[in-house]
Amino acid sequence: MSQRQQVFASFARRVYGHPPGKGASRLERDRWVRALGLKMALPFVPILIAAVIIIDQTWAYTALAVWAALWLGSFTSISLRIRRQR
Repeated sequence: MSQRQQVFASFARRVYGHPPGKGASRLERDRWVRALGLKMALPFVPILIAAVIIIDQTWAYTALAVWAALWLGSFTSISLRIRRQR
């Protein structure tokens, strides 16, 4: 692994946390995926809102609504799965 890849990998681990190991339970993996989804979604919300304001076209509103619906659906699905596993 090159030095550049190592720097990126260490930055990603600091920001997103260490992924669960191969022997981790399904609950641990689901918790990590849910946290990853939250950490990755938050920076994009202001960017998407600014893009909608600047572009101000119907397709931009549609894209934002589709993205939000998909994200909320997947977040809800993982949260319910975690709740059932407890």
